[in-house]
Amino acid sequence: MARGEWICFIDSDDWIEPNMYEKLMEAVINSKLLMVSCGYVEYHADGVCKTIIYPEFARSILTKDILDFFVWKDNFIHICSMIIHRGLVEPGINGCKLRFKDDLFQGEDSLFIVETMMLIKDFIYIPDALYHYCWRENSAINTAIFTPIKLSKIAVWDYMSRVIAPLSINLMWKMRFHSTEIAINLINPAIRSGHLECLPIIKKASRKYFFRYLLHHEKGLKQKLRHTIYATFPKIAYKIDSVIMKFVKKTN
Repeated sequence: MARGEWICFIDSDDWIEPNMYEKLMEAVINSKLLMVSCGYVEYHADGVCKTIIYPEFARSILTKDILDFFVWKDNFIHICSMIIHRGLVEPGINGCKLRFKDDLFQGEDSLFIVETMMLIKDFIYIPDALYHYCWRENSAINTAIFTPIKLSKIAVWDYMSRVIAPLSINLMWKMRFHSTEIAINLINPAIRSGHLECLPIIKKASRKYFFRYLLHHEKGLKQKLRHTIYATFPKIAYKIDSVIMKFVKKTN
């Protein structure tokens, strides 16, 4: 429904500095680039407040030089701390039409940013905390309790690996290894919470790149052995872990 030349996002319970868009627009007008981002402040329910700024990036940044940093430090850019040109979300630049993935419930923001950065050569970063973001710890996504929504965590890294493959094969495999680890780490919580219907999906995801994960990932032998048992015999591994946990609690 937006009709403007520039697109931005604001969550309903967040707020911005009065001069945020003035600063961002000034940057894009002077640089003639298609994206500009700034720092932000993150508020947690327990009262913790974090200012997320990176002064070392206060300049025009080549996206190919920053993607690795963004992927593993994904609080570098928040979806609401950036503005992009309308041409990126409508056919116009390489025939693109960026959209959020409707089948993802977690990480779709990061995927959208990666897809945007893959379409542009560079962008401007302003190291001023101009956006105020309220972190919702008790949401279905952020809770520590397993819910089927958390399966999106696996899918989003797999999506991103395919998006970034033309630029960096190394980064592509890092992402695929990460999706493998996420899947393995969801096996125990899924069984404990009684969501056994999710287990076939999780097992399939954990095995998708597992052989290459064993050969090339930097994890130690002990961790790889544990992951192998979980990926191959998840229910048995869960029972073993449960017995060990009970023993540890008794001894303590």
